[in-house]
Amino acid sequence: MKESEPEAQLEADIEASEGDFYTTDYCKNKLLENPEWNYDKIPLIMNGKNVADFYSPDITERLEQLEMDEKAREEAGFYDTDPEDEYTPQEEELIRAADKITEKMTIDKINKSLDTGKGVRTINRASRPRTRDRSAGRLTNLMEKHGVEISEGAKESFNQRREKRARSESAGPCAPSKKVRQENHEVRLRSRSTPRGEAGMPDPAARKKVEKQAKKAFKAQQNKGMSHPSDRGITDWKPKHLYCGKRGIGKNNRR
Repeated sequence: MKESEPEAQLEADIEASEGDFYTTDYCKNKLLENPEWNYDKIPLIMNGKNVADFYSPDITERLEQLEMDEKAREEAGFYDTDPEDEYTPQEEELIRAADKITEKMTIDKINKSLDTGKGVRTINRASRPRTRDRSAGRLTNLMEKHGVEISEGAKESFNQRREKRARSESAGPCAPSKKVRQENHEVRLRSRSTPRGEAGMPDPAARKKVEKQAKKAFKAQQNKGMSHPSDRGITDWKPKHLYCGKRGIGKNNRR
């Protein structure tokens, strides 16, 4: 192109003359009917749809043709219901039976979950009402139902046990709860326990003598400037295991 038109100015020539601050203009070479349209901003997304998917030069003609085709289909009865597509009485009966089966399966599933306790929130044993599941009367009736005869002596023994249990329940709870037993046990152990300072040396005179010697030795350490437990000093402000590198020599050499 330079050979045929030596005076032609290309983008490379403009970039060389402008320097590093030159930016290529891609809109000036657009081939449109009106040159003023070259710099109009075309939205990429409009009303939630991609504009490029709906752009077409003959979109008006195609839309008119589509409307004419739809109108011709409606006049021809293309969208009318077909009698052949309707359900027969036998098919409607099968559909009703299938609905009943589905409903029954759903109900059975709910009842099963309620019976087994699956998906039901568990109740704490302490807050659950305490009822006796087993009794002498139920055992006697169950045995007689299965053809096992219970002697009169056994029935009388059952009745005596029931009366004894009723008397004990009317008298009040025979045993405290688990929590009360634990609290009483802790209090009893604490009352019987020996103070820590008296455990190794029960003699008061010897204990007083040892305490006096310990204070004297502690005072001597203070006078000499030696370290002792009351210093509360920090011997190492920067321990090496907390401030040294963890990953060897290189860029990541710290925590």
